[in-house]
Amino acid sequence: FGGALTFKNADDTREAAARVPADRLLTETDAPYMTPEPMRGMTCLPDHVLFTAERLAEACGRAPGTQREEFLARLMDNARELLDRPATAWQKNKGA
Repeated sequence: FGGALTFKNADDTREAAARVPADRLLTETDAPYMTPEPMRGMTCLPDHVLFTAERLAEACGRAPGTQREEFLARLMDNARELLDRPATAWQKNKGA
């Protein structure tokens, strides 16, 4: 989920996010577009993903404190599981 999750008229997006199991959720920036509310009009930057992650935690009903911290840690783990892995055979051969 990206910055669009934070838009005022994105209730359907937030409802969809709340239905996704926490171990399947990811955040992203859509940089340089789709800056989260209330920063619309600015260029979207990678650090905006932190704001979006907080709004995602709210949409998923995670209360501030331990519950929210555990949720945000899960998001980080999800990203690492997806991105921090050895190159596949296809990726290794693509450069050849």
